[in-house]
Amino acid sequence: MTEALEVKKPLLARIAKVAAEFFWYGSSIMLLVYIIGLVTVLFSDSGSKLIMVGFMPKPILMVLIAYLLRGLVRSAFAGRPFTFDNVRRLRLIGLCALIYGPLNMLGKWIQLSNAITHHNLQLNSVDLVARLGVDSAGTAIFLGLLILVLAQVFDIGVRLQTDNDLTV
Repeated sequence: MTEALEVKKPLLARIAKVAAEFFWYGSSIMLLVYIIGLVTVLFSDSGSKLIMVGFMPKPILMVLIAYLLRGLVRSAFAGRPFTFDNVRRLRLIGLCALIYGPLNMLGKWIQLSNAITHHNLQLNSVDLVARLGVDSAGTAIFLGLLILVLAQVFDIGVRLQTDNDLTV
């Protein structure tokens, strides 16, 4: 029974490591494509400059989260999950998630106001709430708070492990 668990643990760890690497490279490519699109739009006569600038912090936050998650998974894969570096990483991921929700809503508001102004879009209040992504902003804030609590638990774990290492 324990042998089966030992086989599954490294497999899950490898899957997590591959997923973190994939997320890191994917979000980096997404940011690069976004920057190319931003440069293209800024030098064109298009009216969507404000929309592109409104969404700029989102890809940056995604790359930052991917970078931090990659470091977190690498240290856990190396057998060192309870370190102060991982506490810092978790806190930064939590803060990024807290910031991401309102920024996402702001970007959608900019896009929506542009559509209303330039295309005479008519919306009722239910459409407005749905299009602004209030529910997804709330979810991002909730997840950010949850990750910050997890970071605090990791901080306590690091302190307990340090105390245990000093007493043995």
